[in-house]
Amino acid sequence: MKNFSLKALGAFIFAAGLAVAGVAAPASAIGSLAVNINTSGQTIGSSGLNASSFNVGFSTVTAGATGFRVQSPDGWSAANIGTICNSIIINSPNSDARTCSAYVGGTALVIAISNTSSSWASGVQFSVSFPQNSLNTGTNRTWIVTTTTNSGNTMQDVGTAVLPGGVSNSTVTFDANGGTGTTAAQTASTAASLTANGYSRTGYNFAGWNTAANGSGTAYADGASYAFSSSTTLYAQWTATLANTGISSSAGISLLAGGLSLALVGVEMNMIARRKRSN
Repeated sequence: MKNFSLKALGAFIFAAGLAVAGVAAPASAIGSLAVNINTSGQTIGSSGLNASSFNVGFSTVTAGATGFRVQSPDGWSAANIGTICNSIIINSPNSDARTCSAYVGGTALVIAISNTSSSWASGVQFSVSFPQNSLNTGTNRTWIVTTTTNSGNTMQDVGTAVLPGGVSNSTVTFDANGGTGTTAAQTASTAASLTANGYSRTGYNFAGWNTAANGSGTAYADGASYAFSSSTTLYAQWTATLANTGISSSAGISLLAGGLSLALVGVEMNMIARRKRSN
């Protein structure tokens, strides 16, 4: 019983140590979608689609998905968002019972489809066709498709496709990752310096950005150059200040130096007193 208690205590202390150090388990892997865009020779005009239909197709990678979202490029919109679900054609297994909703996500149009009867098998093919003039187009050309589960709306797969014929902007979204404050998303089509960090976290110092929340991805310093060749989320990274004191590491070093200086003065005064007694 004694050995068991010591082991349990050791496991608890180890887990607590990881929590204090900010070590997190890696997130579950997200599958990739093969996304294709078919314009059937259409001309994409500045105010709409100048043809009979516009098709975004893809196939799932992860079995068990129960929904998907098709997101237009930034700056695109529905000519009539209230009726677009009635006019689009969703090509997938005909036996599925689906719900469709359309909304604006940021500056993009999002079509969300949910399967209310069962989950889809791996590799099933999908496509969404937009009728003529159902979309108001913009200059951006990147379409984003994700598959999700209805339980918690957890992302299963993600894929992008760039429509030919225009410059594609990419967006970097900043995540506070435990901090507070605001850092606005940044969109560009060429390399640019990242927006300066606007987040803060009590008891922590900002330590740059990373493509993974737990710091296992690609790191970027505050204000570093980003190619903007693809969209991504950058997570703030934090280093804890000195434990239990609320004193930052730089302040702690200053206090340590000051303390050593006082200690040296004390030693010297003690030596002087000893010399006087010996005389």
